[in-house]
Amino acid sequence: MALIWEPVADEEAIPYSLRKVMFGLISPSDARRIGFIEITEPTAYDEGGLPVQGGVLDPRLGTINPRKRCPICGNYPKNCPGHFGRIELAMPVIHIGYVKRIKDALNTVCHKCGKVLLPEDVRSQFIAKAKEVAEKYPEKKVDDELVRQVREEVKKYTKKRKKCPHCGADVQRVELEEVYKFIVKEPEPRRLWPTEIRDVLERVSNDDALLIGFNPERARPEWAVLTVLLVPPLPVRPSIYLETGERSEDDLTHILVEILKVNRKLHNSKRLGAPSSMVESEWDLLQYWVSVFFNNAAANMPVATQKGTRRPLKSLFQRLSGKEGRLRKNLIGKRVNFSSRTVISPDPMIDIDEVGVPVEIAMVLTVPEYVNENNIEKLKELVMRGPDEYPGANTVRKGGATPISLKIIQRKGKDALKEVAEQLEPGDVVERHLMDGDYVIFNRQPSLHKLSMLGHRVKVLPGATFRLHPAVCVPYNADFDGDEMNLHAPQLLDGAIEAKELMGVKNN
Repeated sequence: MALIWEPVADEEAIPYSLRKVMFGLISPSDARRIGFIEITEPTAYDEGGLPVQGGVLDPRLGTINPRKRCPICGNYPKNCPGHFGRIELAMPVIHIGYVKRIKDALNTVCHKCGKVLLPEDVRSQFIAKAKEVAEKYPEKKVDDELVRQVREEVKKYTKKRKKCPHCGADVQRVELEEVYKFIVKEPEPRRLWPTEIRDVLERVSNDDALLIGFNPERARPEWAVLTVLLVPPLPVRPSIYLETGERSEDDLTHILVEILKVNRKLHNSKRLGAPSSMVESEWDLLQYWVSVFFNNAAANMPVATQKGTRRPLKSLFQRLSGKEGRLRKNLIGKRVNFSSRTVISPDPMIDIDEVGVPVEIAMVLTVPEYVNENNIEKLKELVMRGPDEYPGANTVRKGGATPISLKIIQRKGKDALKEVAEQLEPGDVVERHLMDGDYVIFNRQPSLHKLSMLGHRVKVLPGATFRLHPAVCVPYNADFDGDEMNLHAPQLLDGAIEAKELMGVKNN
């Protein structure tokens, strides 16, 4: 297969730096441009076990094999972020994330002319205010308070009048049933299907769009009714090989297969002129699976589960939100070195700014100390004790370079440790055990305010828990019924001084 783009050299792979992220809805034309690979086949593999072209695992969506080049850009996985595909939906469906906004929009504008249901003079005043806000805040554009005011004014106006002030058409009140079913209540209840909703929202002008909470530059109202669905690249949803040698697919891949099955069935039903009741039930099923793709935990919607295990499928929304999501777990919740965590217990006998640290933790957490003429004898003694005797040292860095592990040196015997100690000279760094008087940062989660992280002096004590003076419970909101806390050992002298002077218990 000929490459669409030339392979990118390693040094050219990331030529841009990210300054800001802007959110909006994607237009159908942009979706078709980004997702240039059309996905139509619900089957993932052919009889020979190879991915089907046009299927959910189409090789053109990106490579996850470290030894294979991507057929689209010619890069290995390291430099290939993957490429989007698209599914052309047989019928439009509602975006589950914008259901409430669509309902508010349908109750704010006229279904015939698309203008906000307010007299022309009042509407013009609101449009002028909205444009003023858009000019003042070019990145935000939409004023939520103004949108709320418009909604309230429309509600008051339509209570007394049942005709549109612009075209004279009947005002239609829309209610929501079963998550994404829109019902027109008057004159007689009937369902508004996504095709009709899209037609109404297409009539809304850019000026009126600002009044119903949509920024027309980045999110036209009708884009909330989907006609094209972007298929995420393979690196986002890689296949994994189980110990048995079987392939296991990602939850998003399973959901996409269901969407393609229902989409094909609906397309065939429409083409063959099936009864409207059958088309509508298949349309509802397509709406359900597209909603599951975005959010499988929406209220009042049945949860889609994995066949056999009955485990709920993880949708895009679940990937991002919550404690185990991308933001809290992978981006904000980075793991750090030189930290420890254990249960806290009270000790009124220690100083108010001290923290009792178990010997076991003090022997693992280290503090780098530079060798100079004043401390060389003390540090030699610590090095000779080694890593398994407290107080001792774990590593030595000659001239601050590659660390020498004293655990490995110790295997050769005490003489080897003595030899390393004798070779110490000013400028070397000894990573010694945590000792009384060292300053550390103590933290209890959730970290709600700055007093959730304070500087404490170390007091090494026997036992297996951190000891905290009961008088310091208030800033941490701590109690001793099983609470756990984190302790961080600063690795720079500047950090230790800041922990003492700026974060110290007695200074806060």
